[in-house]
Amino acid sequence: MDKLNRKQLGAYLLFVAIAVGVVGGIFFLWQYITTSPVTDEESLAQFLRDKQMENVEEVYDCNAHSGYFAGVYRVVGDPDLKLVLLARNPVFHDRYSYFGGGSTDGLYGRYDFNLADGKEVLLAVYGDNRSRRVDSYRFTLGEMEGGSGQLGDAFVDIFVFRDLGLQTAADLHFYDEAGEEVFG
Repeated sequence: MDKLNRKQLGAYLLFVAIAVGVVGGIFFLWQYITTSPVTDEESLAQFLRDKQMENVEEVYDCNAHSGYFAGVYRVVGDPDLKLVLLARNPVFHDRYSYFGGGSTDGLYGRYDFNLADGKEVLLAVYGDNRSRRVDSYRFTLGEMEGGSGQLGDAFVDIFVFRDLGLQTAADLHFYDEAGEEVFG
């Protein structure tokens, strides 16, 4: 009887090990196939075509920060400037999945998002700066201040702030080379 119990226990442990292996394999496979490697404008355009079914005209700029990857682009036949935000996969750190996005019918936009039950705020500021030159922008979010200067033809910046409570909307202003406010 003792040998039979050991055989049953061995078979049970083997079954559990195989089941854990299969479930783990499915988990890792799912994490891999639902994400894409994104590192630059070209790979972002491919992601948008393959995963979002977007007919991308051009990706103007992209940027990665704090586990997020953002890109600014236009779609063929649509005058709106679009933003896409991707989140880094927790298992495969070189792969991303869709997180969110936005668009603006103007040249400049922003995306504010409250993360982690109000403990983090994600702010993305983006623009097509080819036709109306702005040199910099500044923002305040709660007691935090930030911005960027010497903006190029296109830009996208990502900021993640922690411990701001439920504050989500940044006060954002754009400036020309002379430091004069263009709009905000």
